[in-house]
Amino acid sequence: MIGVSYKIENDLEKALPAYELAMSDYKTAGDMFGSGRVERDIGVMFEYHDRFADAEKHLRKSVAELQTERGAELGMSLAKVGLLYTHMQKFDQAEAPIIEGLDLIRKVGHPFYEMTALMHLGGLYLATNRAGRALANLEACLGLIYEYDMQREQTRRL
Repeated sequence: MIGVSYKIENDLEKALPAYELAMSDYKTAGDMFGSGRVERDIGVMFEYHDRFADAEKHLRKSVAELQTERGAELGMSLAKVGLLYTHMQKFDQAEAPIIEGLDLIRKVGHPFYEMTALMHLGGLYLATNRAGRALANLEACLGLIYEYDMQREQTRRL
């Protein structure tokens, strides 16, 4: 959580040591689930700083470490891979991981992650001039906010 706090502040230099310590602790405990989540956060942090090669390396590690879980966490890591490809303008590679991630997330029913994946898919469709598909995904995201009465928690997304 210390790493996450620094990530929110966009402070890569302070976030990385905290993340690396957390990852080491998870691996020592044999918890690949925790380690995979930390790898995802590191990848996202590098993406924020346009360090795409580093971001991809960590997101791929996250996907590998979460393969046995096959649930929402793996789904979110896949969606983040797709988002990274969108930002890298590798549009032909972006859609499949987001959709695969969204399917995994929906199987276990994780509305926050589902909203996130829908927004990533909507962003891809906006970037590739498919406004109708973008709108459909963003409306689905909006629907989840109201379905789960998350208007207060999701003001940024609204």
